[in-house]
Amino acid sequence: MAVFGMSEEEKKRISEQHKELEKKAKEQKSFMDDLAKGDFVATGSGIVGKITKIDGKTIQIETAGKTHIDVISSTVNKEMTDFLNAGEKG
Repeated sequence: MAVFGMSEEEKKRISEQHKELEKKAKEQKSFMDDLAKGDFVATGSGIVGKITKIDGKTIQIETAGKTHIDVISSTVNKEMTDFLNAGEKG
């Protein structure tokens, strides 16, 4: 390890981590752009339901019991939604 800087291994590891974060951000953006009424989604806080309305910065979700709640659209999470939907399919 270099005393006054990062070793080449550290630089490579950080570069790989940065690329992975960029990839996840791009996937999340694409996921958000493709959301539509009727999609079954999950938020980062664990709220799950079907999208009933998309209105700019908010999304209305119908949860169990026919309750409608408005959430900030950026809280809808691709990884949580993928995990949830994978459980329903298999």
